[in-house]
Amino acid sequence: MASSSNLINKRRSERVMLQMRITVIAEDVEHKPRQEEALTLIVNAHGGLLKMKMDVHVGQPMRLVNPPAEWCA
Repeated sequence: MASSSNLINKRRSERVMLQMRITVIAEDVEHKPRQEEALTLIVNAHGGLLKMKMDVHVGQPMRLVNPPAEWCA
């Protein structure tokens, strides 16, 4: 049987260090749509960590968009 300390330290999913550009779309406090280019830092199956300038609040809805790749000729 697993000890209680092992159960507490067990994560639901593995963290992955992944940096990629995404577009974040959300509303500001005046309910005006805002859009910002952001950078993922860490992702997993249940969430992630973003580096961005926009202020966001707990529970605030936002859309994350994977921008199309820019192809080099």
